[in-house]
Amino acid sequence: MANDPRTKHPVTIGARNYVAELSATQWQPIAAIRQAQDNSGEPGEQSLNQYGIWKRTRRDFLLGAGQEHADEPEESDDLRFFSSLGIDPWDDRKLKLLNETEQKKSTAQTSAKLIAVDDRIFWLDGGTLRYDTTPTPSSGWASSVAGISGITDITQFGDRLFACDGADIHLVADASSAVYSTYNADMVLYANGRLVASSGAELVEINSGGTSAAIWTHPNDAWVWGGGIATPNGIYVYGDAGGTSEIYFIGIIDADTSLAAPFTAAPLTPNETVNDLYFYGGVVVIGTSRGFRLATATGIGHLTYGPLVEISGGVNSVVGDGEDLWFTWTNYNGTNTGLGRTRLDRFTSTLVPRYATDLMAVTQGAALAVCSYGDRRYFVISGDGIYGETATQTKVATGTYNSGWITFGTPEKKGFLSLDLRHEPLPAGATFVGKILEDDGTSNTVVTSSTTSALGKIGDASGIETEAVQVEITLTRATDTTADVEFRRWTMRAIPMPYRSSQIVLALHLKSSVTNGRNRRGLNPKDEWDYLRTLEASRSLITVAIGDFSVTAYVDGVGFEANGLEKWDDRTKFPEGVFLVRLVTVEATV
Repeated sequence: MANDPRTKHPVTIGARNYVAELSATQWQPIAAIRQAQDNSGEPGEQSLNQYGIWKRTRRDFLLGAGQEHADEPEESDDLRFFSSLGIDPWDDRKLKLLNETEQKKSTAQTSAKLIAVDDRIFWLDGGTLRYDTTPTPSSGWASSVAGISGITDITQFGDRLFACDGADIHLVADASSAVYSTYNADMVLYANGRLVASSGAELVEINSGGTSAAIWTHPNDAWVWGGGIATPNGIYVYGDAGGTSEIYFIGIIDADTSLAAPFTAAPLTPNETVNDLYFYGGVVVIGTSRGFRLATATGIGHLTYGPLVEISGGVNSVVGDGEDLWFTWTNYNGTNTGLGRTRLDRFTSTLVPRYATDLMAVTQGAALAVCSYGDRRYFVISGDGIYGETATQTKVATGTYNSGWITFGTPEKKGFLSLDLRHEPLPAGATFVGKILEDDGTSNTVVTSSTTSALGKIGDASGIETEAVQVEITLTRATDTTADVEFRRWTMRAIPMPYRSSQIVLALHLKSSVTNGRNRRGLNPKDEWDYLRTLEASRSLITVAIGDFSVTAYVDGVGFEANGLEKWDDRTKFPEGVFLVRLVTVEATV
């Protein structure tokens, strides 16, 4: 190329050099943000100009946790968040601290069941049935029920219990028991006025005289019945063999009102076993080894269940009270284990309810059982003990909310400006801390609000530049440890930093004789035209230089304007003159 006349020309497009008509050269920036139009009936955040500062705001949290990506277009819901600990999100437009828990009594047992009956709470602690009216750390538990031991299961019978020990079924009233049936049951279930029991794969009904009548025996002799629930249309029971679970439906035979042989209502997916069933408001809640599912009855008893809500450690027990359902949540993180809460009045998708963490104990271990007693929740941790809220209903020391990943709907880099926290007037000693977590793991404390007279504070987030962030809010309780601390809203502001683009239009002299200052050189116009059109078709990124300045760009179009062509070349094969080349630059942010 040393003798190539093109190397003397000051404009480079890819591998070739040209002379440009400078007076006709254009260089215009291309707007990185599109024009937007608000067609809604009322002005709102969507009405704000998209140029300059972008915002993300969350002011309501009522659809609960489980949403990892906070602002994906057409996928994310503004009323959901990713995770929380020690936070109560169930009141409209606020976050509050949950109550602290304490150990009521320790245990070394690894199996448990809790049932509240009348004015007592019964705890099946391994094979021992304990009870108390006021479970507190100071008083402990009153004692175990006399006359029975080695108990394998219990079920509520009005203001009493049925309990089985593998040899007999006992009727428990307060602190005493009596043999009700000599059937050697390992599972008992009182449902719809019927007492159902099992021994291995055999399923029977126990009548009022204590006599058993066969219902059905599972054909797999390794099958073990686990329990069941009563529903208006019949009884659902579940069991397991070798890690395979099935739910069966037991109806009533019209002719003699006896219980019909069960049929499969819902087999579970492989490697998922049923741990508990609970009926609430027309929906069957299935606690499994992987989490929980909601199911609705179809036909004469078949169940159609929804997607799995994955819960670490699975769900071993479910209980309802009012509009809430509580479920066990094993080892939520490396520090806490306890309960989650859900409400079935709002769904995030078909048969997937809103949910979030709830009461937790600062310990580790499988959460085995939960019950509601009075207005309190109690739960059992395997090999540890039974836990419940403190008597004074002290708030947890701190609670944390995490928004999930925020990208402003684009992977382009953003420069963050501020984080704004808004809350109710703080009681003395309470604090809110707002952090912005970057996608590389960097944690930035941006704002702290602790004054009792202020309703919030804005923190400076300048210097944070990345693609995706999470907003983390930590609530710290007040000096009065029972006082409510209420958080209302956060707003984060950023500016987009997308790749910049410009449009360059070069008027190139494609002539057989081209003058560059005192130098005159020749080009083949047809050859140059073909070269530029090839670049246009490929849209390849090339280097474009104008003098000593260069950018990365692609050829977006090649043509000529009226009066731009001057004559035919010497062979009358192709015109000569000034040709237009439109280029689009691709420039990274700095």
